[in-house]
Amino acid sequence: MSDDEALVERCRRSARDLQRDLGGPDPRAARAAAVRFARLPRFANDDIEAIVRAEPSVARAEALDVIAAERGFDDWRTLVTRSLPELLAVPVHTDRMGAFVNRWFATYGEAAEDRGRDGGFLLPYRRQFFVTVADAVREIGVDPNDPDWARIGHDWVRPLDVEAHVRLCRARRDAWLAGIGR
Repeated sequence: MSDDEALVERCRRSARDLQRDLGGPDPRAARAAAVRFARLPRFANDDIEAIVRAEPSVARAEALDVIAAERGFDDWRTLVTRSLPELLAVPVHTDRMGAFVNRWFATYGEAAEDRGRDGGFLLPYRRQFFVTVADAVREIGVDPNDPDWARIGHDWVRPLDVEAHVRLCRARRDAWLAGIGR
């Protein structure tokens, strides 16, 4: 694990601890956690006790955003993207993918609309985007049946779940390093 990956992992643990403190039995720890959550727009107009009472509806994603903000990032997605550029930069296209029917688009919006309508896996290629099939995803060494694909909305470019995207990026990087999908 690289230093950057270790940083992201420490931030994940910090977010888990922050969320646990907000809902924990210690009222002082809960209030201290609530003060930290108050920096999020959702809680901007709430007092500390209201944030503590809101604990059952506080998502882990919000705790991750707090940790990212405390480290100077706009949100968790920005922290991950800037902290793990090498991981996210591994190419997700190979020449062998040309054997499959890939639908190519000049803009992300067109690709996302197509993927939403006709299914598939939305991937980037330089300044273009393409939607491909499960067998093509196997060519890059990533399991198309991995539940993380559903978590990211089958969209590598604008994933719904950053954590799931990082796991898929790791799988792709590991395959790349093993010589699969080069």
